[in-house]
Amino acid sequence: MSTPTAHSTQPVLQIKDLSISLPRGADRPFAGQNIDMQIMPGDILCVVGESGSGKSMLTRAVLGLLPAPHVQVTSGKIELDGINLLSCTSAEMRELRGDRIGMIFQEPMTALNPLLTVGRQIDEVLETHRDMTASERREKVIAALDEVQMPNPSEVYDAYPHQLSGGQRQRAMIAMALILSPGLLIADEPTTALDVTTQAQILNLINILRKDHGTAVMFITHDFGVVAEIADHVVVMEKGLVVETGTARDVLDSPKHNYTRALIAAVPGLTPHTRPSIKAKNEGLAIQALYKTFTSSGGLLGKPIRKVEAVKNINLNVQPGEILGIVGESGSGKSTLARLIIRLIEPDSGEVILEGENFLTMNPLRLRNQRHRIQMIFQDPYSTLNPRHKVGRIIAEGPKLRGCSSAEATERTNRLLSLVGLGKEAANRFPHEFSGGQRQRIGIARALAIEPDFLLADEAVSALDVSVQKQVLDLLLDIRDKFNLAIVFITHDLCVAAQICDRVAVMKSGEIVEHGLASDVLNTPQHPYTKTLLSSLPGQAWLKTR
Repeated sequence: MSTPTAHSTQPVLQIKDLSISLPRGADRPFAGQNIDMQIMPGDILCVVGESGSGKSMLTRAVLGLLPAPHVQVTSGKIELDGINLLSCTSAEMRELRGDRIGMIFQEPMTALNPLLTVGRQIDEVLETHRDMTASERREKVIAALDEVQMPNPSEVYDAYPHQLSGGQRQRAMIAMALILSPGLLIADEPTTALDVTTQAQILNLINILRKDHGTAVMFITHDFGVVAEIADHVVVMEKGLVVETGTARDVLDSPKHNYTRALIAAVPGLTPHTRPSIKAKNEGLAIQALYKTFTSSGGLLGKPIRKVEAVKNINLNVQPGEILGIVGESGSGKSTLARLIIRLIEPDSGEVILEGENFLTMNPLRLRNQRHRIQMIFQDPYSTLNPRHKVGRIIAEGPKLRGCSSAEATERTNRLLSLVGLGKEAANRFPHEFSGGQRQRIGIARALAIEPDFLLADEAVSALDVSVQKQVLDLLLDIRDKFNLAIVFITHDLCVAAQICDRVAVMKSGEIVEHGLASDVLNTPQHPYTKTLLSSLPGQAWLKTR
């Protein structure tokens, strides 16, 4: 937990008795009700809570970006350095945004304009709020990029967002948010989609900048490791209500409210669970000498051909009743490996052996008959569930293609929906009528519908709240035991890997650099890369007490 920095005794942001109404027909009358909080200069206030707790609506209210008239503030005050933001006109709020209030969004790729260079987008902030020449603005933008530790800032200035990594795009967003030295910085889940090493760099950067500039930071997150790493104070929200406030140490170590206790209890710790060694009766799934190289052509402009060795000489196996974790950063080759295993892409060489038969060399007819044996659970179930079909039809489709009658497919669908905790009545609803965690349960039911022997879970819980995440992990463990499934579980979350995996393989640049029992790899890592991943985990000292 960070140490508060001494600055002015007057709060930068003060919210008093704030209530935000929701439209008629919503699941509750208020997005936020009777909210009180304040942030001092140089302070980091973490606002935590599950999806639907009102965190994002709170930030929109501060920024004057509520979707009025359907959602609007009905009472209370929001004061920025003594200015009541609720009494400001739209023009006055436009002046304050960027100048006095900076914003870092969760997904920079959707927040940055893909048609403009990074430098031009940051330059727009200066052009709008400052009277400077073009050369002065360029110089200041490059200096801002340098301050956020961007490599080759003058080159990044002329680069487009798609040419940068996720961490670099987030650094560009931070440079844009801080270029005018605002008194308040709002960060809405800015590290959720980042690898653990990049996440550590971004958190350290925000910490340095708030100390150097005295910036007050409102940090929205559901990651308690992040809270333990950087927070001075914490506000816990549940269904629009502030249920607990206090210093980070008090809230994390001695939570008072039942909701806070439940959230913290659901946080996966870093201590791996131990299970008896697996004694399989068959060969399971074996990956042997798997290679995949991607090549980009030179194109019309004569650029050099680029080759990327995405997967290099992978040798792994997973037995029935076992969960094998694949961990590593983005670009390490984890998802490519998953797609090779399930044969969504073809390898350059190698074998995927299903109980003695090479899955990669099966002829089309044999492949069609055997493909059901390996099923995949995707990271974002919403994008993989047909929005035009009801859940019952989505799940029953696979069994019907396998020759089941409509009655049998319906019976199996209802049974699986009950197994994953939704109940058969969920069959008559569309995907958009469910929460993210419920949609992931539907994705699991669909994967199980054609009775596979192996499951591939690709970042299946990374976008979920901690309590929902725990429910889905417990469900996967229960399913593993009931059906004696072999599961390959891909994740960048080392705490999740500790809770669910029997063995862990660490990938870097397409190669397995360390492989062994989860307890060995995570407690006594041998490879420098594994040690780096573990040392970069935010709040690791607190997580080790879980």
